[in-house]
Amino acid sequence: MDFNQNREPDPEEGSSAAAETVVSSDNQSRRLVAWRSPKPLTLALMMMVVVFIITFAYLRDEPVPWDDDLRRPVFLQQQQDLSAPARMKAMLTAAAKVSTTDPAALSPWTEDIERVGELLDRHGPVLDNMRDLLEEKWEEWEPRSPLWKIENFAADTAWSAVMLLNEAECAYLARCGHEEPAFLSACNLLVLAHLIVQIDAWPNFMDRALEFQEHGARALARLLSLTQLDDEQLRRLQEEEFKQWAPTAEHLTEAMDGFYMFERKLLFGPEGDEPPIPLWYLPARSGSRIFFKPNTTLRLLAGSFRELKNEAGRTAFSRASQVENRLLSRGLDGGANRSGEDYFATRIRAYASLLDRSALTRTRHELVMALFGVRRYVQRERHLPAKLENLVPRYLSTVPLDSFSGEALRYEAKRGLIWSVGMDFKDDGGRLTEIPMSDPDEPTVEIGIGAAKTGK
Repeated sequence: MDFNQNREPDPEEGSSAAAETVVSSDNQSRRLVAWRSPKPLTLALMMMVVVFIITFAYLRDEPVPWDDDLRRPVFLQQQQDLSAPARMKAMLTAAAKVSTTDPAALSPWTEDIERVGELLDRHGPVLDNMRDLLEEKWEEWEPRSPLWKIENFAADTAWSAVMLLNEAECAYLARCGHEEPAFLSACNLLVLAHLIVQIDAWPNFMDRALEFQEHGARALARLLSLTQLDDEQLRRLQEEEFKQWAPTAEHLTEAMDGFYMFERKLLFGPEGDEPPIPLWYLPARSGSRIFFKPNTTLRLLAGSFRELKNEAGRTAFSRASQVENRLLSRGLDGGANRSGEDYFATRIRAYASLLDRSALTRTRHELVMALFGVRRYVQRERHLPAKLENLVPRYLSTVPLDSFSGEALRYEAKRGLIWSVGMDFKDDGGRLTEIPMSDPDEPTVEIGIGAAKTGK
């Protein structure tokens, strides 16, 4: 039952409710009257604050990072003129006339031998210039001379013709029965690689050095699988002509400083009396300048090059570089250095890939060294070794190591193969390819003799 149903209204209660309604309406009116559009001065102050925040976040760069550990000491030119750059240019000019689609250049091991000989006769000056270049005194190869910085010889496309002609010469000499000269011709590429890997004026020189090592090692693997030379001849070629040109992790470690200085030059221009960089080689500021902070970008590069230096000598499976993490963390600062981070990513990837490429080059060298040892063993012992350890110490000073696994190279006498686990770290039992060691995931050399073939 509702006890209030028949109650008469209280006059005071009604007046109180009416008063509350008036007060509520009055407060709303006051709020409406109190809000007014901001004055121009207030808007201007607000805009200034916004502009200041944007300026601070997007335009303010950090100080130049400390990089004394990556900088090269000031170079004092001791020799005003070097003939090596001039000879290199002469060689490349002659090589530019070679047709790289000629079957005699592409398949010198199987193409008609007379056609290979004709190819060499037509372009003999290229190889003559190459031999002259290698006979230059060591002083002529001063790696930090400004003369190397005037023109980027390493970017010349004629280098592919030089390598094709060198392999054609190796094949021609071997097929004509001149084995030792063929071995020496293949080693010429290794000598050239050793000379130019020290030139840090242009990063392309490292690319060329790795290519020369690859082509030279492949040619030697072919020659060794077919060789009829005796133990003493092979020993002399192994110890005096091949071993001393081994690629090392130290070469890559030292080159990282030069690469960093090159990237620094792209950002800030040449220092001192250095020659200017060609205009077409200046991609650093091509993006939006408001989102490109040179010093912040340089810090990313400096940190990455330090890590690459530390990682260069490690076996591939044990590396712990943070370069990939930097690439994945781009944009976490709100995009204040978006163009700089994108630029950093495009530049650092090529340098990071050098770790695996260098490891592959060192592994190919070890494969050829093991092949030398096995072929010498066969010449003297008249049978294949049961394992690579049997080659030590007479034929090899140590068991050749795989730069990817850190363990001894794989070997199987029955099939006559020596191989590496390669870039994928998987042992697939060796994988023969038409061109020796051309599979980066399982670089393999064929001994040319197998226990299954010989009945051993």
